[in-house]
Amino acid sequence: MHFELRDDLRILQGRVREFVRSELKPHDAAIEATGEVPESAMAGLRRMGLFGTNTPKQFGGLGLSMLAAAQRMPK
Repeated sequence: MHFELRDDLRILQGRVREFVRSELKPHDAAIEATGEVPESAMAGLRRMGLFGTNTPKQFGGLGLSMLAAAQRMPK
C-alpha cells in the first residue's frame, strides 16, 4: 500500500504544521485548561479549509481522501 503524500499535500502539511506552531502552540496551556481554542485561531483554521477536509469541492470543502486528511494532522 502506498502512503506517501503528493507534493501539493506535502506543502499543505507544512503550512498546517507552521500554523500549529505559530498560532496554537502559544495558547496550549489555556486550550488544555479551558477546552476552548481562541477565535483568532479558529478563524485561521477556517481560512485554511481545515473544517472541510473530506467535504467534496462542489460543497466548499477540500475534497481530500481520508489518507490525505489524516496525514494533514500536525505531529
